[in-house]
Amino acid sequence: MRRAFLLVAFAMLCGGVLLFVSCKQKGEVCYKFDNNETITIPLDKHVFPLSRLQYCKIDGKEMVVANFENSELAFYDIAEKKQVHIINLLKDRGLCAFEYVNKDSIFLLYTLPHSYYRSGISDSVILADTLSFQLIDYDGNVKKCYHFNCDGSNIDGVNLTVKDVLPPYSGSFYHKIMRSGNMVFFYPCRYLYNDVEKISNSKPFIACYDLNTEKYYFTKQKFPYLNDTAYCPILEGSSNFLFFCISPDGLPVLRFSYSSDVFEWDYKNDVLIPHTLKSRIIDTTFLRNASDWPYYEGAYYSDITYDPNMELYYSSIMFKLKNVHTASTIIADRNFNYICETSGFFDSNTQFFYDTIINAGVSLFGDPNICISKCKLNVCDSCDGYVDSMRNLVGKAMIND
Repeated sequence: MRRAFLLVAFAMLCGGVLLFVSCKQKGEVCYKFDNNETITIPLDKHVFPLSRLQYCKIDGKEMVVANFENSELAFYDIAEKKQVHIINLLKDRGLCAFEYVNKDSIFLLYTLPHSYYRSGISDSVILADTLSFQLIDYDGNVKKCYHFNCDGSNIDGVNLTVKDVLPPYSGSFYHKIMRSGNMVFFYPCRYLYNDVEKISNSKPFIACYDLNTEKYYFTKQKFPYLNDTAYCPILEGSSNFLFFCISPDGLPVLRFSYSSDVFEWDYKNDVLIPHTLKSRIIDTTFLRNASDWPYYEGAYYSDITYDPNMELYYSSIMFKLKNVHTASTIIADRNFNYICETSGFFDSNTQFFYDTIINAGVSLFGDPNICISKCKLNVCDSCDGYVDSMRNLVGKAMIND
């Protein structure tokens, strides 16, 4: 449900309705995100609105790679607005995530075979499954299959089985492979933490996989700022209490929904390094116990992403009250220093090419099509009233609740 809400906002952005405007707290710098171009590619069939897409350049041409059907990757030429290539995928399992690097390197992360969910498979069989994480090329040739093996990892001492921790066996998984060089980072256990009563026994919330050694390394850290009596409500039916991106130093930057701090995970030493990245609209997040997103009320920190070209972080905070359904995005420099705050949102699917910010999604309205929005970050006049107006809006909504 949350993702559907974000896609509605994205569709508004594609239509040129949503304008981003922000400013630095001291009035030294202001930014606006100008929507330079919106491109639509008609589709000849209705597709799932949460389909996975990636913008890239292949042989000098702008392309969108899409996984509309679990059995194929489709490549669309943006200039010609048509499909130009297909890679056939495994048919006995779904695709969780993919990453196009170049024509020689395409990473695929599959689910377990469909038969697993009907009959069940032992841990030993799961360890022997070498088809779930693959490296293929543009012609669909499998170049390498990575072995999901916990032997030799630091998971010792935790009461977990292999299928509890290895992606994508733990259910909901992000749609983008988070990779830095030979290290792939992932959520080993994406499950609900509605009431953290036994945090001392909690499962690891992030891990990394070394493509060279084919071994996993799991954090032994506990949730920051929580204890065995702390309450951490999140949306039921969703595992989105943790978001992350990759820092310019190649470290995961973790954003927990309940905290105004972000944390770099030094995975080599298993240390969480805190950095304050706080919204000026509210002093802290407020989360209420609720059953589902349509009835959920409150505010929480959400997606975080890094723009390597502008050397900026974009971190979103979501607001959903009776009369306020909106988002704000904090802009910070590469050292996590707050610069400004803006309307709208960025998420982990936002991509950056030179000075252009690109979002690609499937339109939720009218005929089915791929919608590509290209924006640029420009300096503008001061607009310090944005934060004050949002404070008033949220404050009134809380009073009237």
